Amino acid sequence: MLQDWVGRYMQSVNQEREIELKRAQFVADGSQGLFKEIWTQVKTDIASFHDAGGDPGLTAQFISSYTFVLRRIDKYPTIELEVSLRNGHIGYSRKFMFDHLSSEGTDEGQLRIVSDLQGRLQVKRNGEPFKDHSELSRFLLMPVFEYLRKNC
Repeated sequence: MLQDWVGRYMQSVNQEREIELKRAQFVADGSQGLFKEIWTQVKTDIASFHDAGGDPGLTAQFISSYTFVLRRIDKYPTIELEVSLRNGHIGYSRKFMFDHLSSEGTDEGQLRIVSDLQGRLQVKRNGEPFKDHSELSRFLLMPVFEYLRKNC
């Protein structure tokens, strides 16, 4: 009788492990495409920012299939937002420098990419999902836009 419950327990553990491996594979297979979709949304939002009269010195560049960067470095205050795809996470780093004498302010974090069993990917921050790419772009860009608004 003891062996029955142990066997069921081990079967349950193995099933959970298989599910997590399947989800991890979906993330590995789809995260690069998801990252490109996020880049497309960020580019669209930067273009809208420029069209609405936002600082034209803010530029966006896709560095590789794993990194994109937004910068305003032609004059002070300077801003840099780097967003990178790493091992099922999206890392971001915002750097702000008011002038050549000030210390650099930095805001960094990681967002987790998760998958359901059908392979649908979501990005989460502190366990809470972003509802769409626009909401994620807003999260990344709003501190940059606000810094420009207040300091330029």
